[in-house]
Amino acid sequence: MSIFYAKDSHSEILWTLNKYKVLPMNVLFKKAKPCVTYARFKKIINYLEEKKVIKTKVTHTDRKVKFVYPNTEVWRSLFPNQQMIVKNDSLFHDAIVSKFINLLESKDLVHQFMLPHEYDDYLLDLVKGAEPDFYISDPRTGGFAVEVELTLKSRSRYYEKFSKFLKNKAYFNLLYVTADYNVFISLKKRFEEYCSKLDEDSSNRFQSLFYILYVQNLTTKECLSDPSVEIFNALDKCWHVDTVSCKLINELPKRNQGVANRLYQDQSSFLTT
Repeated sequence: MSIFYAKDSHSEILWTLNKYKVLPMNVLFKKAKPCVTYARFKKIINYLEEKKVIKTKVTHTDRKVKFVYPNTEVWRSLFPNQQMIVKNDSLFHDAIVSKFINLLESKDLVHQFMLPHEYDDYLLDLVKGAEPDFYISDPRTGGFAVEVELTLKSRSRYYEKFSKFLKNKAYFNLLYVTADYNVFISLKKRFEEYCSKLDEDSSNRFQSLFYILYVQNLTTKECLSDPSVEIFNALDKCWHVDTVSCKLINELPKRNQGVANRLYQDQSSFLTT
């Protein structure tokens, strides 16, 4: 295994990348806030890539973006207590997860989050076998595990995830996020089928903790204020953002609202920013 000794000028960049796993280069610069110019920052990125500490990949879309992510073999020498894994076949998914986290942060909807490589022993024990894409800590709601779904999955895949979540007896919310309406509909159907097979107590518990968020785009700041946004919870049914009134928000049941409560806590900024 290669060992890399980081310089002080690299520390903020490396720590930020360790936090987010995959970031567009311009976003990494903004979040790391290194005490250098952007031109110098790009030279540091080139140097770290030459030393095989990081890797980069340019998207082949109309608007080309260079993503920066760790070289996991060298990364273990920098962060020996963490098991960072970046696979080429999941890089696109990881990049979407990172951009969605950035979006939530920009809306002040997320303050503390962890990717799987940062989970402590207690959290790992709770989510064992059903590790979410990321976990949001929130003492008020118990926090929630977030799954970013880009494609349809089989009934057995969904049932396996649901079963592991319930088996672990985790008392935080489970939130699925998708920009594909077919996935949104499929998830609701599979969830309802699965709950119908449970005993009453387990079904009620799962219904109170399970959410699906549909947005048209997972990476643009405007997506959360788009009228097409839908949040599904079996006990709250399906809310459409463009029809939610302040009165309705105030009359939502005074129970653990999970992500729905957080997203609607400030309707004015949510709909206008």
